[in-house]
Amino acid sequence: MYISVKKELLVQTLAHANRIIEKRAASPVLGCILFDANSDGIKITATNMDMNIIDIIEFHPVDCIVSEPGTYCLPVSLLYDISKKFISNSNVIISSKNKDEDNPTKEIHITNNKTNFSIHYIESSAFPPLNLVDNSYSDITFSMKSEDLKNAIDMSKVSMSQDIIRAQLNGIYIHYNEADDTLRFVSTDLFRISCASIKAPENSNNMKPIIISKKTVVELLHMLSDIDKDDIVNIKLSSIGEQVKQITLEININDNIKSFYSSRIVYGSFPEYKTALEINNNKVLVVNIKEFISAIDRVDTIVSDVSNIGSSRTIQLSISNDKLTISGANKELGKANEELECKYITSKNTMENNNIENNPILEVNNDDIYDADLDNILGLDSNDNKDSQIFEPEVPNSIDNEFNVCFNSKYLLELVKPILDLKMNTKEVYLYFDSNVSPTLIKPTLDGVDNKANNSNLSLVSVIMPVEIIHK
Repeated sequence: MYISVKKELLVQTLAHANRIIEKRAASPVLGCILFDANSDGIKITATNMDMNIIDIIEFHPVDCIVSEPGTYCLPVSLLYDISKKFISNSNVIISSKNKDEDNPTKEIHITNNKTNFSIHYIESSAFPPLNLVDNSYSDITFSMKSEDLKNAIDMSKVSMSQDIIRAQLNGIYIHYNEADDTLRFVSTDLFRISCASIKAPENSNNMKPIIISKKTVVELLHMLSDIDKDDIVNIKLSSIGEQVKQITLEININDNIKSFYSSRIVYGSFPEYKTALEINNNKVLVVNIKEFISAIDRVDTIVSDVSNIGSSRTIQLSISNDKLTISGANKELGKANEELECKYITSKNTMENNNIENNPILEVNNDDIYDADLDNILGLDSNDNKDSQIFEPEVPNSIDNEFNVCFNSKYLLELVKPILDLKMNTKEVYLYFDSNVSPTLIKPTLDGVDNKANNSNLSLVSVIMPVEIIHK
């Protein structure tokens, strides 16, 4: 083998492979890429048995030249570390002796200007077979702008569960919603829900619902960050019978690199989340989003004491006469509060009956705080309420000018920040309340007002459960 490839192209493809390779692989070959040089260019394949990446650096008279073909398994971490330290805008020469020559040490030679490396390789036949669904099975294919796909994933990922036992919650649920002809990206950890909706791409209405894993989410965001926001991403869902087995994305990283990313679909049923989004809360807090985030962040400083294991990160929102007071206290450190201008109104687009059917139970979190859980609304049984004390939430009969509610500051910040970070066309955030122990909806706009992002069809709605402070 003898090839010459531009350093930046090699580093970019190796970075993709290096991210998915297991760093502590059980076998040396699982820490390798399949490096295949042929007349069409260089094909770099990586797998961790759940995800696969195939990057193709296409032949170019200057940037990629293959003088002699060859296929080898090369250690990706070492090759990546070597390549990224070479001189910028230079070419890297990768070569080996002919197969019929005596080469007992099995070495690949890497040269850049006056720098030379020799690294050991493994025969290509040892590379594990890819778990790919072949084209003989049914497929659904559609396309999306990279910006739309990235924003939808960014907005919905914040509520992904950290629970590795419930794998179906440890990712994003994607499905076609017939009611409004949108493609929905949803995640929940049973204490909150994030739902991003985008106008359904052509042919996506035929797709079966899927759940992509957290690892897949992370890798997709990395890859989508490498391309222009107006680039088109081709998405293919491969099914065997009624079950979608694999998602594959085809991305043109640049004029020289084409990337194919495939991943297994997570098995399991996602909770029926729609009920939580359809609750009729008619108390609406309207507050400047930048001031709101900054105030929570400052008060969070005192409640997020990492040295205190029992710290609940609970803050209180107190509304009185168009004033919002955000406060928090820490038994060891002290207390903090900040006052903001706000509006506290009644939504005109809610039903007259303000009560929520099937109110969620409140579970014991520790001696002082009871976390309201979404298990009941989502139709799931909690495994942690064996010794819980249960309290019936009180729903107020009328709306007044004062209202108090408590939230986990970290959860609240993570739901509100995407509205600002993604530059949605709003200066305010809207929180819809019913009672201080009922689900709270968070939206970028008032009900009945278009809450789409600037130049896309993307919209967002989130749900968070309050926490109730029990004073003994």
